[in-house]
Amino acid sequence: MTLASLLSAVPGASAVKGPADAEIAAVTQDSRSAAAGALFVVVKGTKADGAKYVQDAIAKGSVAIASEDDLDVPAGVTLVRVPDARRAVALLASRIHGDPSADMAVYGITGTNGKTTGTYLAEGIFRAANGNPGVIGTISYRYADVSTVADNTTPDAVSVQKILSQMRGAGVTHVAMEVSSHALDQARVDGTAFDVVAFTNLTRDHLDYHGDMETYFRSKRRLFSDLLGESPKSPRAAVAQGFETEVGERGLKLSGGEKQRVAIARTLVKNPPILLLDEATSALDTRTEQDILATLHRVSTGRTSLSIAHRLSTIADADRILVLDQGSLAEQGTHTELLRSGGLYAAMWARQAEASEELGEAAE
Repeated sequence: MTLASLLSAVPGASAVKGPADAEIAAVTQDSRSAAAGALFVVVKGTKADGAKYVQDAIAKGSVAIASEDDLDVPAGVTLVRVPDARRAVALLASRIHGDPSADMAVYGITGTNGKTTGTYLAEGIFRAANGNPGVIGTISYRYADVSTVADNTTPDAVSVQKILSQMRGAGVTHVAMEVSSHALDQARVDGTAFDVVAFTNLTRDHLDYHGDMETYFRSKRRLFSDLLGESPKSPRAAVAQGFETEVGERGLKLSGGEKQRVAIARTLVKNPPILLLDEATSALDTRTEQDILATLHRVSTGRTSLSIAHRLSTIADADRILVLDQGSLAEQGTHTELLRSGGLYAAMWARQAEASEELGEAAE
């Protein structure tokens, strides 16, 4: 891609020295990853100023340097002035990768707590809806058969766009992304076209970086006020319930059924070869139970699934049922075989069916 085409992604950017038609092969803010044909963006980091590494980047083959300040560059290297280097590197990285977020549904979650839980739940929902999910978060960056241990909750701007590009290439349809306050303050996800953004909560944290709660909040707010507003997606949505919103299993008063749904979703997104369900639907109403059972039946295909249950309706379609009496195996077989034998299982089935009928009559 030519430098001129690339710079069209950054408002206010212009080549002030050298040729504007140089071919750019990559964008980087790390001189260690600079290579032939790279555009090196000078970012003033929290610990070091990228200006110190301009010569290193040029020595490794960079053909253009982008900076907020005027710099001396040798002949044949183009100097680009940008109004905001951090935002520029994000926009340039997105453009060099062909704006990958435009081709997937991207869900961004921010907040002090609950981001990881939210992405795990979203991943499970996307998969259950026959989507092909990808996740960028605290635990890992994962999609298809790829899983990389995360260095940061939200990686640097260049890495974000590289990962999104790889996800697009792997056929990912939906992306769940944890968006940290550091990432928002440092413009790491600028240039990402979000479809939905969500806010979990805001409690005292990261004040060593932000200084005070107001600054911390303003960083979080950028996901809504700036990035969602800039997104070309339509329709777009924001999910937020104010500062006191609490999500996840910690701090939120969930019903028994809701807690079980969270636990089931967390288990399923890990795609385990062996699935052990202990009273998985015991606290759910009958209608919800049937919906959950249908999903569990589908996800059990191709794996070993063991269910521990007192409510026999939840295991009636099992390949084999083992009936225990005071810790000892009393009988085993399929649902039909055990009913025909007229033993302990058949007696329990009759009692539960009778109780269900009485409950239905009482409800009427």
